[in-house]
Amino acid sequence: MTGREMAERRLPDPPSQGIIGYLKMVGPGVILGSLAIGSGEWILFPALVVKYGPYLLWAALLSAIIQAVVAIESLKYTIYCGQPIHKAYQRLPPNPLTWAWAWTLLIAIPVVWPGWAMGSATALAALQLGRLPGPQDSYLVLAWGLFALTIGLLVIHVGRKIQRTLEVVSWPLLILLLATIILGVAFSASPSAWATVLSGFAGFLRPRFGFPPRDQTNWYIISAAIAYIPA
Repeated sequence: MTGREMAERRLPDPPSQGIIGYLKMVGPGVILGSLAIGSGEWILFPALVVKYGPYLLWAALLSAIIQAVVAIESLKYTIYCGQPIHKAYQRLPPNPLTWAWAWTLLIAIPVVWPGWAMGSATALAALQLGRLPGPQDSYLVLAWGLFALTIGLLVIHVGRKIQRTLEVVSWPLLILLLATIILGVAFSASPSAWATVLSGFAGFLRPRFGFPPRDQTNWYIISAAIAYIPA
């Protein structure tokens, strides 16, 4: 396509104004929104708060800020030169192949589907049993994992366009999650609970930056919770 042809090519019409138009403008963003709600903020960090108190919430806030900065700068790089941010990392030493393998492992391993399916299966089994599943419930968790993985595969194979299918699935999921959070917090949390939780954002001012005593610290839970907040 020549420069003249590109100059004469019209841009698509903007979406209409109003609520419907704004919702259409969100488009694929709702898919990213639903994917952003992961195990870090739903499972790991709530478990961390229950175990150690809210005084490590400052780490969650810091992790979210770092994620936002990295995401914005990555977008700027793509807009500026038209390349994904991974290309920028591949220009760093030691060589592009090393970074290609590093990104493959860092991206593929945390989001591998069977792992997410088993995570969902554990929650579903706990909902069914009324308690956390133990070793004796391994077959039940496995059954729920296969069910979750099958449903996920069916969803992405239904519809003419996978993007549209994911949008249709993501909208009710995102609305349900946000409504659950807002209504649950509004009707179940007391003002004193709000004050206690909010104090956790200044937990770094406490001794040991809000971390529990050494003999009570489980670094696997703490590091996983902090790492998965931006996941």
